[in-house]
Amino acid sequence: MARAGGRGPAYAEVALSWARDEAEAVRVAHERFRFGLLGWRVMADLPNPSSFEAATRWVRREDVAEQIPCGPDAERHLAAIRRYRDAGFDHVVLIGIAPDQDGFLRFWRRSSLRGCAVTGVDFRAWARPICAGDPVAPWRGGRGTRLSPLTK
Repeated sequence: MARAGGRGPAYAEVALSWARDEAEAVRVAHERFRFGLLGWRVMADLPNPSSFEAATRWVRREDVAEQIPCGPDAERHLAAIRRYRDAGFDHVVLIGIAPDQDGFLRFWRRSSLRGCAVTGVDFRAWARPICAGDPVAPWRGGRGTRLSPLTK
């Protein structure tokens, strides 16, 4: 963005499917987030849930696993974040796809120290959950983890 003359913060959303079992994480990501593989141009033209279902019926679990970090491997998740940092984004919103949000946040807290060494970003200082009632939450009642700002 900055190279193209843009100003201001650059935000990115990173979908992550954490579960203790990789196969379960892939299953959930396919069930709940396969539409993310379509891209915004396609998604903007889909008027209702049945259209999303039809547009994604050919998306396989393997396709989802290639695009969305799935499972308990912290390095996979950190590599996805690192790609956005390296591309110049300074804010990253982590979308925890799987239903065990508390487990995801515990995993993230345990992995954040390693993440500091792997990515060069000090997650401990500013990673925090966004919960219902948080004035910076971009949606009502949503949960996720906002990482901001990304610094090298």
